[in-house]
Amino acid sequence: MLKAIHAQEDIQTARATAEQVAIKLEQMKLAKAAQIVRNGIEETLSFYNFPSELALLAHQQPAGYVPRYESATKSRHNRVTPEHSCP
Repeated sequence: MLKAIHAQEDIQTARATAEQVAIKLEQMKLAKAAQIVRNGIEETLSFYNFPSELALLAHQQPAGYVPRYESATKSRHNRVTPEHSCP
């Protein structure tokens, strides 16, 4: 249930999902767990306040970067072999 909260695209949808999770927990007779979700949801969702550009920068590679396995694969597949050469 908690994964459903974090999987949301924006903070408003995540808050609504958190409330739905809390209601389900209360229906399952887990009132203390529901209260924990309600009390801690704002702190839990604080990562939504960071710009999405920061997340993208963490995963960017330098210009022209090619992982070793890709460059090795490309060089093997780009070779001209006798069966592929022109007569």
